[in-house]
Amino acid sequence: MIKNVYKNEMIYELSGKARVPYYIPGAKGCCNHGNLLESIVKYHRGYNYSENPNTSGMKGFDIPEEKIEVKSSEAGLGRDIGEKDFSVAQQISFYFKHAPKGKHWMWVEFNEKTQIVTEYIMDKKEFGGFLHVALRPKQHLQSNKKSINVRFKKTTKEMIQWLEKKVA
Repeated sequence: MIKNVYKNEMIYELSGKARVPYYIPGAKGCCNHGNLLESIVKYHRGYNYSENPNTSGMKGFDIPEEKIEVKSSEAGLGRDIGEKDFSVAQQISFYFKHAPKGKHWMWVEFNEKTQIVTEYIMDKKEFGGFLHVALRPKQHLQSNKKSINVRFKKTTKEMIQWLEKKVA
């Protein structure tokens, strides 16, 4: 696992909108927390950060130049993974089976007060292990009445401890 820590220098504003509380000058519309973090990590790599296409994790990457999918607190693993009646375990298995070869995953933490960004970049095995501490308990999964939407918990101390242990 690779850990990167840096201070954000990308300019963004608060939009005042509940579901999309951030605005990035030059971007189309406002964005949510996950999109903001995706833009920040792209910005700091010198990539186009004003657009974050909604690419399926089984078909592409958030950062194609590095084959990385970006995840953060309360994100979803993806929508409509497998069949509508798949269990969480079946969805995860299907997700990994269909993930592009050479893919890596990045967990991003961002302190808005200090503007410090912490990235944890994982391979498939590490990310699979991370899911055991990072996913919401079964009773707190979201359902859109068609299928279960596998989601991550709000970042916990346990999650950070797990990541830090893997970096060491």
